Amino acid sequence: NKFSFTPKKEIYKLFDDVRYVAASKNWIIDSERLEINRDNKYLRFTKNVKAKNNDYRVSGEVLNMRFNNKEFKEKNYKELRMFGNVVFINNDIKITSNKLKHMRGSDEVIFTDDVEIYKEEYKIEGDRLIYDIVKKKITVS
Repeated sequence: NKFSFTPKKEIYKLFDDVRYVAASKNWIIDSERLEINRDNKYLRFTKNVKAKNNDYRVSGEVLNMRFNNKEFKEKNYKELRMFGNVVFINNDIKITSNKLKHMRGSDEVIFTDDVEIYKEEYKIEGDRLIYDIVKKKITVS
């Protein structure tokens, strides 16, 4: 793996097959690159991103995890956003889109931009979709 650091901005960059595992092992994220920006309190995974937690699996081109403070602990995770060829899988539901947003503490995952949902033999399309990962409820708008 390669590594770079910009001290003035507290930006760390890791290259070539990176794996992030949260202390609770609730989140496991693989990507080709990881940028850690302590000033702006986020982790940015890029290129061939694959992530999973206890509720779902997701893949795409870019994954941003924003935190409440500079301690990148799971309890401080604020929001997750994913961009580019997003594929989300939860049990028997598959959702594709170009954008995904999930806020910590919320059961809702929001998909926008070219949304398609597949369940069994059905396919639904829309511009915006909200999926409740607990109730397994789909709202299309």
